[in-house]
Parts: sequence; C-alpha cells; structure tokens
Amino acid sequence: MAGSVRGTREEHRYMKEHEFTCSECGQQITVNEGMREAIVSSGCPVCGAAATDAQFAPIDTGE
Repeated sequence: MAGSVRGTREEHRYMKEHEFTCSECGQQITVNEGMREAIVSSGCPVCGAAATDAQFAPIDTGE
C-alpha cells in the first residue's frame, strides 16, 4: 500500500542499533545493522583495525 507508515522487515532490520567499540583505538560509534555489516567486512572506520561481531553491543530502543 502506497504511503504506508509501516516499514518492511528489511527496513526494520536496518533500524536496529548497535554500539561499536574498536579494540584498537577505543572509538565508540552507534551504528545501524547495515553499518555494522560494513564495519565487520571493512574494519574500524576511524583506524581501519579488523572488527568482529563481538565488538558490537545491541542498543535497546524499547521496541
């Protein structure tokens, strides 16, 4: 339905937020799911250090 307020499951998935903490430079960044995937594959956006799923903590948005 055009103009629907509800998003798709895919949109909702990318709205989930995580707190990334780099083990090398200590930078903390709040990211969505798409950004989390990019950091895991490309490394820390600040220093370039490798990143793993363990460096992300889910943020409770109350949903």
